[in-house]
Amino acid sequence: MEQVITSSFLEDKLFKLSSFTNDWLTAELTPEESMKLTMIRKEGVPTGVYTTGNLGYIDPKKVRSYFCGECGKEYEGSPELRIYIEFGDERTGRHIIGNYIFLHYEETKLHGILGGPVLEEDAIDIKYIVEDNSGKFIPITRERIEKEIEKAHKRVDDGWKAFSEIREIEKLSKLAGFNFDKKIKELRKYDEDYEFKRYNQPENLKAMVENLSETMSFASFDYLESTGKRDTIEEFLDRLPKLTIPTELKENLKFVINSYTDLYEEALEESKNELRETKESIKREESEIKRLKKLLKYAH
Repeated sequence: MEQVITSSFLEDKLFKLSSFTNDWLTAELTPEESMKLTMIRKEGVPTGVYTTGNLGYIDPKKVRSYFCGECGKEYEGSPELRIYIEFGDERTGRHIIGNYIFLHYEETKLHGILGGPVLEEDAIDIKYIVEDNSGKFIPITRERIEKEIEKAHKRVDDGWKAFSEIREIEKLSKLAGFNFDKKIKELRKYDEDYEFKRYNQPENLKAMVENLSETMSFASFDYLESTGKRDTIEEFLDRLPKLTIPTELKENLKFVINSYTDLYEEALEESKNELRETKESIKREESEIKRLKKLLKYAH
């Protein structure tokens, strides 16, 4: 049972650490570890509270107490620790292999106390790992991948795309050396078929065509590229042969296609002009080279 602390006295080797404004965790650190901390100087944050900075993972054995801002209480010991190991990410010269978070339970609610990155060199205890996508600490099993495929199917059934889930399943399969190609292919087709059905619904088509029509009334290629709307148009045009377009949308659709065609024709004309200028420039340079070579006779 958690015990509320009545005194907030800290010894020299104890530090209050925070990544959330109203919460902190008190941990015992070595002088080397404390050098990696940065004091928080922000309104509403008590003096003497530090961010973990470049510290990385904090062993729960070093935690002496923690303060829950939402509860307004300080507790002895360490809150629950969860570690999530990812596929790996190179950032700021450190190899970040995942994330950790210390959590406090208040009745049925979970409250984050402190979170941060797990570095490759950190000595972590496997018992705190909730999920390992690397397979380095907890082996990736066939059963786990089967469960991930089931979860992806459910996500599609709930009306969401499963693109990122499929990508992670592919990574897990490759890391573990398992062949799930057939099931992944089936899942991707299931995802695409469901997405197409949703895409092809009259109300969704109406919104899409009207939105594209409005966009194409003023858009340039630069605008479409910078906003990502060119990908939206290309995806729509790729799907178009299989879509069932209502009669009342065909006039707007014609406008979208004609406007997009005009942009391509303008781009083509610009390319032709640039090519003509390049050819003329080449001719001028070739002529200049010939002239200079003729002038060499005056140097003999």
